Amino acid sequence: MKGWWRPAIRGLTLLLAAFLLLPTGTGGVGAHIDPSSSSVNPAYEDLLPASIRQGQPLRIGADASTPPYLFVDENGDLQGMELDFMRAIGDELGVRIEVMATSFSGLVPSLLSGRIHVGMSNFSDTLERQKQVDFVDYTLSADRLLVGQGNPHRIGSTDELCGLRVSATQGTTSAAGTAALSDECVARGERPITVLLTPSLGDTMIQVQSGRADAMVTDQAQVTYQQTVTDGQVVPAGDRTGPNYHGVATTKGNADLRDALRLVFRELMANGTYDRILTEWGQTDLAIDEPIINGAGRLS
Repeated sequence: MKGWWRPAIRGLTLLLAAFLLLPTGTGGVGAHIDPSSSSVNPAYEDLLPASIRQGQPLRIGADASTPPYLFVDENGDLQGMELDFMRAIGDELGVRIEVMATSFSGLVPSLLSGRIHVGMSNFSDTLERQKQVDFVDYTLSADRLLVGQGNPHRIGSTDELCGLRVSATQGTTSAAGTAALSDECVARGERPITVLLTPSLGDTMIQVQSGRADAMVTDQAQVTYQQTVTDGQVVPAGDRTGPNYHGVATTKGNADLRDALRLVFRELMANGTYDRILTEWGQTDLAIDEPIINGAGRLS
């Protein structure tokens, strides 16, 4: 069994290397997406910023290290469920999309600085984030434990993480949740969790696959995807926890754009595009019936 994890690590390393080739500075661009129409859809025109009505692209910030949501394939091309949703947004609005390579922890700062119009990157709607930005929620989400092949520590729930090494991606709800779990361990008189923070999901996965971390808590869709692409070298453990919503985020002062995006997702749900994209990525259990503005706290 020695070295069983190396092929998967090589694959993830290629993905990370490809992502690092994307420009990531202030004006870094991950991809350009042209709409199928050559003009802005009049149904949304009054809700869009003037610069976009005049032909400038809608800038969407995204972290391309979150498969199956958004990632870089072996050819250096962006792929993912959210990329398909971005194309659909651009087609429905009739505007160009510019995908800006943005670290996950940089999404809210990039929104507040005006570098991007929209944040869309496996982005959980939370009450804390709502203090700074608004969300249009369009899918369900939940967390799940991911462990190495065979689950060597026999982890069955987050209550069994005390004293173990748990990898987490900086700036994510999973990282905050893991830190909270460690505090609960200490309160029960048990050993704290050793939280291994990493800059990207790819790094976090490598920690688990290599055995440097015993587990990680991440999005259910990512757990399912990683189990498939690593041929079972990482596997889920325990039940889903922390149900919430994923959404696209806009600044508090940009309510018109927020409302336009809600209308867009409502149309995508009505015309079948929404279900088609989720089906193509094997994520139909993420579907909701109606886009929601700032839905954090509605699920238990």
